[in-house]
Amino acid sequence: MRDVLYLAIACVGWAICLTKTGGWLRDRGNADLGLVAVMSGAIASVMMWSSPALYIWLDQRLRVPNLGIAVIYSSVIVFVAGAQALLRNWTARGDDAARLRARRRTRINVVTLTVLWAVALVGFAVGRPDAVEHPKDFSTVYTGRAGVMVFLLVYIALFGWCMTSLGLLCRRYAAPLRTKRPWTARGLGLVTLGSYAILLYCLAKLATLIGSWAGANMDVLGDSVAPLCASVGALLVVAGFAVPSAGARWSARRRVRQLTPLWRTAVAAAPDVEMEDRARYVRVSAELKATRQMTEIRDAQLMLRAYVDRDLIEAALQLAQGDGLDADETAALVEAAALQRGLANRSAGRPAAEPAVTIVTVGQGDLAREHAHLVRVAQALDGERADRVLAAAPTRQAG
Repeated sequence: MRDVLYLAIACVGWAICLTKTGGWLRDRGNADLGLVAVMSGAIASVMMWSSPALYIWLDQRLRVPNLGIAVIYSSVIVFVAGAQALLRNWTARGDDAARLRARRRTRINVVTLTVLWAVALVGFAVGRPDAVEHPKDFSTVYTGRAGVMVFLLVYIALFGWCMTSLGLLCRRYAAPLRTKRPWTARGLGLVTLGSYAILLYCLAKLATLIGSWAGANMDVLGDSVAPLCASVGALLVVAGFAVPSAGARWSARRRVRQLTPLWRTAVAAAPDVEMEDRARYVRVSAELKATRQMTEIRDAQLMLRAYVDRDLIEAALQLAQGDGLDADETAALVEAAALQRGLANRSAGRPAAEPAVTIVTVGQGDLAREHAHLVRVAQALDGERADRVLAAAPTRQAG
């Protein structure tokens, strides 16, 4: 059963690793993708070699007793180093000084972990575990060997320290990001839960060691509770680091679906605003597609300004005030009515007598905010209020 569980989790980890590696190969400047690929591969390695069957197979192939445990624990250290580096990258965005500090701390952290883990591996080599394989109870069998105990204690200390600091950092940074970067906040929440689950693993392992020294049998903690906590925690942490990019892609696809009707309407009336042929367009990412749709809608609005009367803008503002609309709803109504009038007048070749100064009511800024605004414009375009505005301000043709 344990073989099946561990290998299933390993397959998930390797699948994520391959996906992220492919993304990184296409965008090598994206350090986050590379780190997630390394972390996913490390977790997959941990779970794969934790399978008792593969653990024994590796040892027998290389003829080094219990080498599997050194490979597993080394993969864990690689994972936590990558997790801390990735979190520092996330929290340092938009600030050059913060990025420099993050890089310096990451280098110090990697050097510290490397030196301490080298000491642990020396302890493992000096301890010379015997030829009997112990894939399930390694941490309780060799309590009498000083070198192996150094190896285990350094591992538990490093793992526990890294996951505690990671959990605290994630909890600290998640709260202020809930509004501006909700997917990042959700991902940090999962990483926090995973860190605490792994911390329980470390405590269970430590309790097992202490129990073995004291002559108390606490093997159930080390052999059953600890692996379960580690498995759940690892999946939560990997999922947490994958959520922001996956969530951003899902949000981008959703924006594309919401903007497509408005975009098609605008581009049909002003085909000159299309930047590229549609065959290439369908191959770009959803985020780029949504941004392109937004840009082309804005370009179409600029082309239509000469076909929209000032009176229409005033009529839309008055109707919005009379209906008690808020600022966002008002801006959407103004643009929807102006777009509808502009499309009709341009199709009929009727420039406005007194063109509006602008028919764009929301300035460029945060892309998510601008996308949300254009979605409201699309909704207002199909609403009855836009028709009421058009009826209240008949077209006055330039003459």
